[in-house]
Amino acid sequence: MSLIAKQSIYNFITISIAFVIGAINTLFLYPSYPGKEFQGLVVALLATSNLLQPFISFGCQHALIKFYSSYSSKEDRDSLLWFSIYFPIIIILALVPVVVFLKPQIISFLTNVNLEIEKYLKMIFYIAILTAYFEIFFSWLRIQLKTIFGNFLKEFYPRLLIFSLLTFYIIGLINLDQFIDFLLIGYFIRLLIVIVYINIII
Repeated sequence: MSLIAKQSIYNFITISIAFVIGAINTLFLYPSYPGKEFQGLVVALLATSNLLQPFISFGCQHALIKFYSSYSSKEDRDSLLWFSIYFPIIIILALVPVVVFLKPQIISFLTNVNLEIEKYLKMIFYIAILTAYFEIFFSWLRIQLKTIFGNFLKEFYPRLLIFSLLTFYIIGLINLDQFIDFLLIGYFIRLLIVIVYINIII
């Protein structure tokens, strides 16, 4: 069996299990315990972060995959990776004054989605940044044909994280604010894990 076929099978299994966990979260845990308002807040938080993420990464993850093969030397390929890492920082720095200047308009737009989301405006940007950098490093893993663990972190990890946090919330170990804080920490840990993994295999 070829390497690509083998990884595709493992990735299919991972995604399938992830969908099952996601379905349990969405169809059972959220509605039965925290309620629809809680679910709406978390979904709006993550969905808004996912909408913002492409603007922060600015397509660097796709450029990494497209242009990697055109460089033959390790130095040039490393330079491409470092460019993909540094360029989003420029985007982030450019977004900061925009967010500060247009903060009332942004809050007004977001509160039309969910009134509680105003408190978590910073969380949206933090998660978007963490997700953008994860996507860049995941693209690097795809280039190296090491997709199994990266796909696990992309598809399985977030759903398992939410499942675990919902369980902690249901049994009373954490409240709503702590749920959001631990969600952010979980995304940060995911980024650290992929960075460590890349340094181990390369």
